[in-house]
Amino acid sequence: SESIIQKARREMADYCCSFGEEPCGIYRVNIPTGGGKTLSSLRYALRHCEKYGKKRIFYVAPLISILEQNSKVISNAIGDASIVLEHHSNIVHDIDDDSENRLRYDLLAETWDSPIIVTTLVQLLDSMFSDSTSCVRRFHALCDSVLIIDEVQSVPDNMLTLFNLTLNFLSGICNTTVILCSATQPCLEKLKYRLDVSEKSIIPKDRHEEYHNIFRRTYFKKQECNINEIPFIIRGLLESVSNVLVVCNTKSESVSVFRNIRESEDFHDCNLFHLSASMCMKHRHVVLEKMYDALRRNERLVCVSTQVIEAGVDISFESVIRFSAGIENIIQSAGRCNRNGESDSLMPVVIAECPDEKLGNMKSISIRKVATEELLADFSRSADEYNGDLSSDKAVGFYYRKLYAAREKDFFDYPVKGKPSIYELLSENKSYSDNGQEAAEYHLRQAFKSAGMEFNVFDDGSETIIVPYDEEGREIIALLFGEKAKYDLVYVSKLIERSKKYCVSVYRNLLERLTAEGAIISACDGKLLILKDGWYDNDVGLVVLGDDGGSQWNTLIL
Repeated sequence: SESIIQKARREMADYCCSFGEEPCGIYRVNIPTGGGKTLSSLRYALRHCEKYGKKRIFYVAPLISILEQNSKVISNAIGDASIVLEHHSNIVHDIDDDSENRLRYDLLAETWDSPIIVTTLVQLLDSMFSDSTSCVRRFHALCDSVLIIDEVQSVPDNMLTLFNLTLNFLSGICNTTVILCSATQPCLEKLKYRLDVSEKSIIPKDRHEEYHNIFRRTYFKKQECNINEIPFIIRGLLESVSNVLVVCNTKSESVSVFRNIRESEDFHDCNLFHLSASMCMKHRHVVLEKMYDALRRNERLVCVSTQVIEAGVDISFESVIRFSAGIENIIQSAGRCNRNGESDSLMPVVIAECPDEKLGNMKSISIRKVATEELLADFSRSADEYNGDLSSDKAVGFYYRKLYAAREKDFFDYPVKGKPSIYELLSENKSYSDNGQEAAEYHLRQAFKSAGMEFNVFDDGSETIIVPYDEEGREIIALLFGEKAKYDLVYVSKLIERSKKYCVSVYRNLLERLTAEGAIISACDGKLLILKDGWYDNDVGLVVLGDDGGSQWNTLIL
């Protein structure tokens, strides 16, 4: 017989399919976490394409882990993987692929000329705003299509003006239908340059709260503590549960907590795991597989992670501790708790407010923490107004209004240091006329090339290095320094394909430090950067040695 959750998923999918009859516009899919929004939004898109003759369907997600998982789901649902183009930077081609298949993929990735395209948020934003000709060439494919944007809250705040106005253009001028998916929908219609999102609800508003309650599996509680007290909180939780996930804001926090737990005798009976983007993809996959096995055997375990586990990882813990951050991050972390409804009871998600937390120049997290604190304060005064649920639509809306109000003027216009914002460059571009350089009355004044050159989705100035993890990783590095790599470019390209599983991104200032410490060597005439043996730890990934010869850990924003 059909369970309550199965019935709710089917009903919401049916609502999405029926809503496909609605005309072109910008809509929100308000399906709760675990409600099956990927397949439900796909049913909507297929019905909408059938009704209005749309050319193609785009599924866009912020993380490659989400894409890889949902690409398989979409291909299986369609029943024909050949019409699904998976396009992102980590595509690894079969080493034995013949040149014809490889050329076909490259052509499709360059033009997006495929019925269904599964791609990243970075690729989408680059196609909208970058000056790269390969990106510009793809933009036309978005016209007269269905654009599904998953985890839309991941769009960087500083480019929300550009994002809103471009979606308005695609919908109003290019006949594109846009679907925004998120369990924490940002209030994009409240910004100065608002998104023209429809007020029509794909899931009837009178049923939304009912479905939200069906998929509610956790409750939140705030706890003030110092970072070194986190192990005691974990130990307390382990008295009633078998496993705990801790999600930190920074790499240094995660390593500090992990090492304190590892060195404590209180956790000798637990499996300990660590996850972060300072570990290469292969390393993270190995750790996840070990965790899945331990969870299946109901063994006691603790996982300390950065934000890499918040989305796109289908894993379930009995309890979660989340360092205070934006409510969207906290709710994402809560999605890893009691994920499949293993417990009939609501399970605890602890929001750890640590006064001794040092976020340095990570202003985005700090501002989000303040907005969350304002929400928590209002929630404690009037919980009934939020139906006693911090993840309710009203709570999330309150949070985003506070967050947006805290940003300085023109922040959302993509400000550029010492120059006009990208929005200004693409609109009035007053600096052009103010400098007395205004062209003839029929010339455009927009600085398209300058705006495109300044645009960068993640302005982190990072570089990629190949790390010596496991035997295959070390073998690839050895082969890159071999004699054949000096003259056979096809051979080198195949090695580079294999090395994608063994890459880690680092900031340039950290790369300079690693280089000065003698940790980096180069291959292929300096085009590839390699991390030496001894600088990669099998527990936590990339290691940076301090001036005193002890071990320190890089603090990548993940």
